[in-house]
Amino acid sequence: YFTIDEYEKITESYSGTMRGIGIIVTQDDEGRVIVVKPLPDTPAGSVGIREGDHIIAVNGQDISEMVLENVVTLIKGEEGTSVDVAFYRPDEDKTFEVTLVRARFYVPNLFAEIIEDNIAYIQYIGFQDGGAEFLESEIEKLTREGAESIILDLRNNLGGTLNDAGAVCDLFINSGTIATVRGRTDDKERVDEYFAEKGKFTEIPLIVLVNGYSASASELVAGALRDNERALLIGETSFGKGTVQVIHELSDGSGLKFTTAKYFLPSGVSIEGVGVLPDIEVLLTIEDTEDLQLNRAIEEIRKMTGG
Repeated sequence: YFTIDEYEKITESYSGTMRGIGIIVTQDDEGRVIVVKPLPDTPAGSVGIREGDHIIAVNGQDISEMVLENVVTLIKGEEGTSVDVAFYRPDEDKTFEVTLVRARFYVPNLFAEIIEDNIAYIQYIGFQDGGAEFLESEIEKLTREGAESIILDLRNNLGGTLNDAGAVCDLFINSGTIATVRGRTDDKERVDEYFAEKGKFTEIPLIVLVNGYSASASELVAGALRDNERALLIGETSFGKGTVQVIHELSDGSGLKFTTAKYFLPSGVSIEGVGVLPDIEVLLTIEDTEDLQLNRAIEEIRKMTGG
């Protein structure tokens, strides 16, 4: 259940804009709220908040027993106002607190560039309304600039809308099942199947990167592309969230979030509690000074293209 204020902040994030400090967070199985990505040119990014930092308190309030959405609503607020956030940094075993002035900023759903050997590297941040259309235009731009293959980075992608996940898959495959969703409506079993339509980039070599923070819609995309033999998966086993959730506004402007269904990959497998296993496992540790997963993806895509 979300209060009116909490519900407004949650729905605002689906538009791609946000008022807050500029971090993408997740919650692990032990309830810890972990920074998966600080966004550049935001309050958090400017003071050196890092991937892997744990949030332990907001404005002096212990958040250890809170659900993720409620922690996020504590951090968000009107631009120009301040918030005190306490962090724990595991690799240095230290706790610190910073006061940040909230700002309004756009949360991009992807970053894209051409890296070595005409490889398009696309980091897809989250699945949101219109995301696939932007991805399509970026791929068209990159191919005009000489890109001959794609590394799609879904690491730290916590998911988003199911429709956008299906549309992203549609860009890369011509036919076949994307996902099957099984739930209940009006007290009756309901099964919805998502099928691919004719794709636009079905021949370009494709590798997908995943890790333990790839969740929900990102797992659906990775699994669907792998099951349809369209992409090679590299990285770590994904988070394992195979449920479909919706938010519903109540008459007073507050809201509820609840699970309505489970989705299954084209192979018929549910990834709930299991995750998607990569074709090539490459583990990262905090001691690594290079992105070994990306390096392996570059190595494998060169083999695909004969580079």
